[in-house]
Amino acid sequence: MDNSSDTLRLDKFSRQLHNYLLLAHKSALLVSDVDKANLNILLTMLGGLDKDIIDAYYGLFGETAKPVEQLALKYRVTQDALREIIAKDLHRLSISPEWQMMMRRMKPIVQKKIGFTI
Repeated sequence: MDNSSDTLRLDKFSRQLHNYLLLAHKSALLVSDVDKANLNILLTMLGGLDKDIIDAYYGLFGETAKPVEQLALKYRVTQDALREIIAKDLHRLSISPEWQMMMRRMKPIVQKKIGFTI
């Protein structure tokens, strides 16, 4: 499942986090175990349910990425409502000092891939 083309309405900062989560799912070489541990800590800021949604949507931490349709059925919300939840969660995390610090510590190639510029 590739959620990279799913229709999420994201601002610039949320898009950077979205790109990083896609990268974390696809490339074990670019995202280190330490980065994944920090990402897990960052996602816990959302609370259990929202973290589960983000983990499942992006296929993080060994999960298979799930499409919006499947997650909407599981959580008994509309597909649009689920997209809004994901976008809201990404925005919340993308403006956090923790995420900003994580981005500054990333390898330059990762920063480039997610669209981060200093």
